[in-house]
Amino acid sequence: MNAQEIFDKVAAHLMAQGERCKNERGICMYRGPGGKSCAVGVLLDDETASAWDESGKPLKTLAMAPGAPEWAYKNHTLLRDLQWLHDGVEPSRWRDALSRVAFQRGLKVYP
Repeated sequence: MNAQEIFDKVAAHLMAQGERCKNERGICMYRGPGGKSCAVGVLLDDETASAWDESGKPLKTLAMAPGAPEWAYKNHTLLRDLQWLHDGVEPSRWRDALSRVAFQRGLKVYP
């Protein structure tokens, strides 16, 4: 996956989901109850998402670790920005925040 493909998939997912992916304690997760996933979790296969959730390590460490998906390694700063958006921006403001991320990275935004 390249940066545009990552952005497109994450943006479509977040806008459709419309809420954060959290556990019962309110902590954001890669994958969570009810089939929800975060900005990065939607890109991961089930095995990787589970391992990353259980590790408790920062995204950059996981994305740059041996065995991480190549697209994660190559796009770890984009993933960081999208994850921050999921965790730190109110879902009602995601559309605007996604547009800013796209603009800053020279990516296209589709309606």
